[in-house]
Amino acid sequence: MDRQLVETIEAIPGVRPFAGMDQAWQWSPIPVFKFTLALTADGSRIVQVNARKVFDDDLVREVLTFAREADLDGALRERPIALLPGFRTSDPHGYDSVGVLPPSVNGYYRHRNEWLQQRTFAVFPAYTSEVSGTESYDEACYRFSHMLRASDLHRDPVPCFKMRYDNKRTKARSTNEGRGYTTVDVLLRETELLAGSADSFVELENFQGKVRTITWSGGRWVVLGSLGSWTYTREEIVPWARSFVVDGESHS
Repeated sequence: MDRQLVETIEAIPGVRPFAGMDQAWQWSPIPVFKFTLALTADGSRIVQVNARKVFDDDLVREVLTFAREADLDGALRERPIALLPGFRTSDPHGYDSVGVLPPSVNGYYRHRNEWLQQRTFAVFPAYTSEVSGTESYDEACYRFSHMLRASDLHRDPVPCFKMRYDNKRTKARSTNEGRGYTTVDVLLRETELLAGSADSFVELENFQGKVRTITWSGGRWVVLGSLGSWTYTREEIVPWARSFVVDGESHS
């Protein structure tokens, strides 16, 4: 165990031992935030869960217990964000992984204690669809800061997917170069708005790297993929689109 690391943690104003875990602490800088951290198994670094508004110490304890024993370097392999698979929880929200971000991305102690920052890995309960494994450094920073809501411990999945679209009828189109990150709400809205516009499209790339193009033809939505095409009614297309980005597909 790194004694300097323990002393640095215990010097944080308001920090206290975290009940039910050895070598773990919790502190709250303001009432809406609660930060919980634990030493890794070898005692040389820390894993930390940040929570905002919704505080669930049982879930946090499960995440930290799992993450502190994991091979963080092996999971990241110099990537800016990764998943630790095999996580099992009693939480009803269905998390199946633990997300992890290295010190270079999470910024938890940046400008406050750079020495501690270099030893801090951000971890959070995650869904498989939230990380593709192909994110660049800038993309990981953007997803973590603006999209993931990792500090909301009871959130629904925030899937990692990219999209571009062009609707000739509504004149709405994506302005980014190539596919860009967006939300499920935008995907579902633009998919429904394809109705009646035969020259329009929505193109998706999900967390598995699979690409599908949605168009409108013959009074139905048409999904084009590498193995062919499929047609859907209004009642079918929205569940399909949501499932494609949240659950993925087992075939190509």
